[in-house]
Amino acid sequence: MKMIKVSNLVHSYLKYGKTEEDTISVKALDHVDMEIDKGEFIAIIGHNGSGKSTLAKHFNGLLFPAEGTVWINELPTSDHKNLGQIRRTVCMVFQNPDNQIIGATVEEDISFGLENMQIPREQMQDRIDRSLEAVRMTDKRQANPGSLSGGQKQKTAIAGAVAVSPECLVLDEATAMLDPKARREVIGIARELNEKQGITIILITHFMDEVAHADKIFVMDHGIVAESGTPEELFREPELLEKYRMELPPVTRLAYSLRKKGLPVRLPVMEPEDLAEQMERIYRGEQIC
Repeated sequence: MKMIKVSNLVHSYLKYGKTEEDTISVKALDHVDMEIDKGEFIAIIGHNGSGKSTLAKHFNGLLFPAEGTVWINELPTSDHKNLGQIRRTVCMVFQNPDNQIIGATVEEDISFGLENMQIPREQMQDRIDRSLEAVRMTDKRQANPGSLSGGQKQKTAIAGAVAVSPECLVLDEATAMLDPKARREVIGIARELNEKQGITIILITHFMDEVAHADKIFVMDHGIVAESGTPEELFREPELLEKYRMELPPVTRLAYSLRKKGLPVRLPVMEPEDLAEQMERIYRGEQIC
């Protein structure tokens, strides 16, 4: 079943100049088509200004099409009567968790969305418990969010989204402000939510090392979907991604360099363990490719 379908989507905004005559309309999204199946782990990548975050905001009706249509479970976002259901279906976590956390404690913050949905009190505590367990924050339920690390704040924001039982979770540059360790933790949690709970994950990022386990990658450039494919398909052609100003993971760049120098490394390489195993086999004189 198609969780999300995007057809001929155009989104424009006004870029104001010094005078009214200098004001121009800019297409942030230029006739985008995309389909995402229920239960997939999708990565949308692109350089700053490529349109990926603008696209993400169309997935739960924060923005509306100037042209074209976005359907969420066959409901068009352009019909305002659908917005309540759409926003319960697709939840978003943004780059800065401080802009999303409003509770005096972690538990209070998670309960905020549930109260807005008028979830019965007897169900609310169970949802809070399960969401805290999912992000491994049970011991922080009474903590003041201001005392948390950046990674813990982002996990609190994810817990708040998960508590309302969405079918789809959009992480819009949710790891951009985190250190590498916290980034790995957040991506690990997203993968678990996808694999164990079947939540559709849409990861908006410019960190290429985060997308290695995605089911499919969409590459945005100047408001269009420039490329799409599995990680294996796209990482096999480093020059293709570099063309769109995407920095490959270090291990992928290293493997590609070794290949260019004549070593029989099998591409693509997305994990250090894969390259280490190949190098060991090459050292023993085994045939790799």
